[in-house]
Amino acid sequence: MSADQERRKGKAIFDAYVSLRKIAEKYELEEKLAIPRVVFVGETSSGKSMLVQNFLRFPCAFSQSDVGTRCPILYRLRYNSTLDDNVILIKH
Repeated sequence: MSADQERRKGKAIFDAYVSLRKIAEKYELEEKLAIPRVVFVGETSSGKSMLVQNFLRFPCAFSQSDVGTRCPILYRLRYNSTLDDNVILIKH
């Protein structure tokens, strides 16, 4: 499969996921629909942010040598066709 085909396949899968989320929210079916949610919990500076970055396959979490993240963070993945493949937009 070419890189372009992989990109289109990835977008189609992501679009299907977004559609399912919207339908589940509209009809209050979130608890009945198995939508993946992952929670990382652990001791201070135990590598949770690095694990999130590895899980999502791009650098998105704040981390530093001492305490980096001090409060709960929620990541929502959204597809944006106007961004290059190598661009990550993070809003906070």
